[in-house]
Amino acid sequence: AKLSLANLNPYENLVKLNKSDYLEFFLCSFTLFPIRVVLLVMLGIVAALTVLIFTIGIEENSEKPIRGWRLAVKRVMIVFARCTVFLAGFHRVIKRGKRASPNESRILVLAPHTTFMDTMVIFALDLPCVIMAKIPFFAYLAKSIQAIIVNRRDPNNKVLTMNEIKRRADPASNWPQLAIFPEGTTTNGSALVSFKTGT
Repeated sequence: AKLSLANLNPYENLVKLNKSDYLEFFLCSFTLFPIRVVLLVMLGIVAALTVLIFTIGIEENSEKPIRGWRLAVKRVMIVFARCTVFLAGFHRVIKRGKRASPNESRILVLAPHTTFMDTMVIFALDLPCVIMAKIPFFAYLAKSIQAIIVNRRDPNNKVLTMNEIKRRADPASNWPQLAIFPEGTTTNGSALVSFKTGT
């Protein structure tokens, strides 16, 4: 059957569950879920302390990429990130094709953006720089990966964000690859929506 674009709604999510799905949720709620929560809390405490140490002396929207001992600590953070992905239920992230190197592409485009769990892709990609909204809970994590922080309430922030992207995308710069979700929102994955231009 031909797909009708007129009836296509990329923002609508219809989840159909059968009886076996509900039974699985019920059983896991009393068995697997508590174990994962305990392990995630323990891992989260250690990871939080690591991030706090890592971000000492780093300013928001830093002018220079990390160097020295922080690179070694970042490798430890990558291990924590991958453990978090595993405990969240993503036991294996399958990669198809070849990822463009920073020399081939300074910007890594991630689409379609279907769920907040897509942030797990950032963990699987060894924590590249990203663009993200200013969220208090993730402030230290954002600083640790030197994310470009977007303040959506500030109308002047769009220009600042674009200038920062251009600066980091400069082939002559020493910044690592920048990963972006250009749709700027989540969809059900049935279609790509317009990429945000930042203007």
